[in-house]
Amino acid sequence: MSQFLKFILVGLINTAVGYIVFLVGLHFFSLVPSIANTFSYAIALIFSFFLSKNFVFDYGVTDFRAIIKFICAFIIAFTCNQMILYVGYNIFALPAEAAQIFAMCTYTIIFFIINKLFVFKR
Repeated sequence: MSQFLKFILVGLINTAVGYIVFLVGLHFFSLVPSIANTFSYAIALIFSFFLSKNFVFDYGVTDFRAIIKFICAFIIAFTCNQMILYVGYNIFALPAEAAQIFAMCTYTIIFFIINKLFVFKR
């Protein structure tokens, strides 16, 4: 199985969990979309690091530099995610649920590229 397919599989699991947390925050805790989104990504981040490191990129030993690089990659991808969510929800008046789907797709593509070329590059 290719790295990208493995990344997508890990991403699907993370996305399902993250989207459920997003919906719970949005509908049960009445959080604004950006805060619900932040919680959803925070919960999935640690899980994502270990699956990406071990299953997707077979990186081996965890070192502090890889963790810092992963967090930086996340910040970049998440910032792009938040921008797409904001534009979709606030400018195009999409429902938050729909805007988040576009935002998650953007996040996934950017995060994979940065992880492959920077974080877990051999």
